[in-house]
Amino acid sequence: MIRSKLVSIIIPTYNRADLLHRPIASVLKQTYSNWELFIVDDGSQDNTKQLIESYSQKDSRIKYIANDRSKGPSGARNCGIIHSEGEYIAFLDSDDEWLEHHLLDSIEILETKDAEVCFSLWIEKHGEREIRVFDPLHTQNNLKQKASLFETYKNAIIFDERFFEHYATDDGWFYHINTMVIQRQSLNRVGMLNEKYFTGEDTEFFIRFFAESKIALINNYHFLYHQTPDSLYNFFDRSKVDIESLCKDKALCDKITDSGINSNQIRLMIRKRVQQSKRIKDKKQCFKTIDGAIAKKYLTLSYINRDDFWKSVYFCLLSMRYGCSKDKFLYLINLLPFRKTRTIKQIELDFY
Repeated sequence: MIRSKLVSIIIPTYNRADLLHRPIASVLKQTYSNWELFIVDDGSQDNTKQLIESYSQKDSRIKYIANDRSKGPSGARNCGIIHSEGEYIAFLDSDDEWLEHHLLDSIEILETKDAEVCFSLWIEKHGEREIRVFDPLHTQNNLKQKASLFETYKNAIIFDERFFEHYATDDGWFYHINTMVIQRQSLNRVGMLNEKYFTGEDTEFFIRFFAESKIALINNYHFLYHQTPDSLYNFFDRSKVDIESLCKDKALCDKITDSGINSNQIRLMIRKRVQQSKRIKDKKQCFKTIDGAIAKKYLTLSYINRDDFWKSVYFCLLSMRYGCSKDKFLYLINLLPFRKTRTIKQIELDFY
């Protein structure tokens, strides 16, 4: 019976007592009821502990844990994994929420198709505004292409051993840790989250599965992704970027710069895995896609830091290392102090 297997849900949190009602309520509304919920407190200084204990008194499936591993989302999630007992593990952040069918639909796919990992789609929430991220035509076409290349079951795409190569050349992103449901036993082979990463830890975790596991992607919305200023990644609305205003906000530029550097560290890790892989047939195309993304990200960091001459030049040179062009060369010249024009023409920037 699908409903007989225990699912361990792990929510890492830090000073989110005012928001925790949202994810907890969404867990309580799940149509799949055989779960245990661990809220892992990463050193909160608010009333998180008292709040969770009040929930626990009403529902014994909800449990409070103080993180005893390294600080950050990876350590907190690993702490939850260690304390959990479920045959399946699912993750949720402390300011987000699942739609009520998430667990049941995910576990049905995992059980029916004997997959190790299941992902699904999400809706971005900017206050009251919702963005159905995967509705645009080019994204739907991407999903249709995946469905034509791999096995399908109901509304899910079932990826096989060719998936890592497909992922490395894909310009779309369909994977979020808050839609991820995994078979516990797969961690014996893949391992837990890498605690040296403070951001991007989820992508590094995914890649280890992508390289050697059977993956399912449900083509349906399962998750509401709330964008908040204190988010480690979504600390600003990336869909509405006023570049000139952004460049004048040093604190925001510094956060975007740190996030971008981390993103490229993850891409370099993916590049290394591609290089080491014995399954990938067209490594040249994989390198072209990955290097193009690295170059675009470094160029973006150069542009938003263009008022800091040496930092901007440094990032531009890094970008040219992974993809040189006439436009980049002209931009580099325009960075010189005596030049008045520092804009980029015909070059796409990357704020994701």
